[in-house]
Order: sequence, then structure tokens, then C-alpha cells
Amino acid sequence: MQLSARRKRTDPAPRTISCIVIDPNDGTAVSTQIQRHVRYLVAIGAMRSGERLPTIEALAEDLGVNANTISSAYDALKDGGVIKAVIGHGSYVAEGARSEQLIREVANAGLSPAVGSAKALGCKRRDIEAIVAELLDKWFPQRRDRNGKSHNDKEQ
Repeated sequence: MQLSARRKRTDPAPRTISCIVIDPNDGTAVSTQIQRHVRYLVAIGAMRSGERLPTIEALAEDLGVNANTISSAYDALKDGGVIKAVIGHGSYVAEGARSEQLIREVANAGLSPAVGSAKALGCKRRDIEAIVAELLDKWFPQRRDRNGKSHNDKEQ
């Protein structure tokens, strides 16, 4: 998935670069938002090892942010092993970046706010566990083997 950018200069809504959305109302630094989106795209396989990222200058211009912001995001992604920089050739998704650890970290980042919201609503731990169990049953339906015995697909 090539990250190509189109910027609507008059649109006050979040700006989009392909699948990356920068939301000025997010409360999170733009650099952090960029890191989060690139990590997510790598974790789901939308960006693959060896795929080139936009140059710092091009992405900064497309997003209308300072190049230092993009540089900071790219540096953090490099430090985390998600991307690699080749001097004179640009930044690329690192080989092996889509690791089990990255997938777990991205999943945790997505699930944590939902659990926090449920707790803030007054749900007890057992209630949240029941909700999560229901969701798991929805997303990982039971299957039956040749003998008619049902199994949950825990490996999916």
C-alpha cells in the first residue's frame, strides 16, 4: 500500500493520507498519530516489508505540518524496528516489522480504551470479561469437527 497524499487545504476535518488520518482534535501529538497509524498499517499487513514510505518533506507538505514532526515520527518508528532508513534512498518498512509483538501492541492499544470506557461506565471486571467473551464468540464462532463436537478457533 503506497502512502500517497492528498490534502484539502480548506477542510477543517481530519486530514487523510491514504489510510493515515491526522486529527487535530485527538489530543495526541501529530508525531504520535503518524507512528500509531503506520504501526497499525504494518500490523494488519497493509504495508509490507520493503515498502517505501513518503519522504519526510513530501509527507510534511501533504499534511501541512513541520518536517521535524515527520522526522520525529520516523525516528521513533526506526527505534521501534518498524521502519529502516537507507541514506539517499528513503525510508522503508523494515524486514520482519510485522511481528507478533507489534501485533499484540497494536491490538492492546485498540482494546485498552474500550476497557477503560467500560470501567468508567461502572462495569465490574466480571461484566467486562463477559462482554469480551461475547465479542470473542462473535468474531471467533464455534466450529464443529467431523464428530459434531464444537470447538472455538483459538488459533485464528
